[in-house]
Amino acid sequence: MNLLVQAGLFIVSLCLVVSCGSEESNPSSNEPEGEIPSFDGEVALSSMSDGADLLSSISDTGECGVKCQSSLVIDAEGNITYTKFDSLEIQDTTNVDTLRDIISSTKQEDLITGENDCGRQVDGVASVLTVAGTEIDLCYVTVNTDHQLMVYLKDLRKALNSDVPDLKNLEDTESWNPLGYKQKSDVPELDPVPTMIDPAECPEGSKRSTYDFGSSWILIRQSGEGFCDVWFGGEEENPNYDGSPHQYCHLPIQHKPVAIEGAGEASAGFINSLWCQDRSE
Repeated sequence: MNLLVQAGLFIVSLCLVVSCGSEESNPSSNEPEGEIPSFDGEVALSSMSDGADLLSSISDTGECGVKCQSSLVIDAEGNITYTKFDSLEIQDTTNVDTLRDIISSTKQEDLITGENDCGRQVDGVASVLTVAGTEIDLCYVTVNTDHQLMVYLKDLRKALNSDVPDLKNLEDTESWNPLGYKQKSDVPELDPVPTMIDPAECPEGSKRSTYDFGSSWILIRQSGEGFCDVWFGGEEENPNYDGSPHQYCHLPIQHKPVAIEGAGEASAGFINSLWCQDRSE
C-alpha cells in the first residue's frame, strides 16, 4: 500500500472519530435559542418607562389560524384592549392597584418553572407574555399556570370572551338576497361603493358603482342585535348576472373598521373577516 493511500485511510479514520466538523459535533445547535429572563416584579415596576404597558399577553397557538389568535394589553392606567381573531376589539378597564400588587409580588422562581422549545423554527408561532416591560417568550419557557398572575389573566380573558359574539353559521342565513334582485337591471344607480366600513357606525344604505366592463354594489343594514349586516354583489362582462350578492357579512359592532377589498373594480367588493361568508356556487 503506497503512502498516499495510507494517508487517506488515516484521515478518513480520524474523521470518523472527531466527526470532521459535522453538525452532530455541536449538540447545542438544536437547543432552544431563547433565554430565560430574570424577573422581579417590584424591580420591573420601579424601572418601567413612561407610557409602558403593565401587562401584555399575545396568544397564538398556530393550530387554527386567526381563530387561535388574541391579544390582551393593559396600560398603566388600567385600560384594557382585547383583540380577538385579529379583527374584533373590546375595550374595558381593570383595577390597576390590584394588578400592580400582583406584579410587584411576582418573582421569576414563582412564575417561570423551566425551559421549553416550541419549535418556532418549524411553525413560526408562539405566545409572548410581557410583564412591566419584561418580555417572557413562552416558546422557550414554561410558566406556573397556578400562579396568581396567570390566574388573573385566565379570569380576565374568560370575562372578556363573554362579550365576544359567536361566529354565526352564515350558510344557514335566510337573508342572502334581501333586496330580491332578479336581474342586473333591478340594481339601481346609486353612489359609488365605499372603500371602508366601520361596523360601530354601520351607515345604512345601498351603493352601486358601474364600470366600462361591469358593476358592483353594496347594501348595509343594522341588524338590531349588535351587528352590522353587509351584502356585496357585482359582475364583470356577464349579461346573465341575476343581481344577487356574492358575499354576506354579519359583523359585530365591536369589529375593527374594515377595508372593502377591490372597491372600485368590476365584480369586486368583499371583506376579509371570519364574520363573512362567500356564496356557495
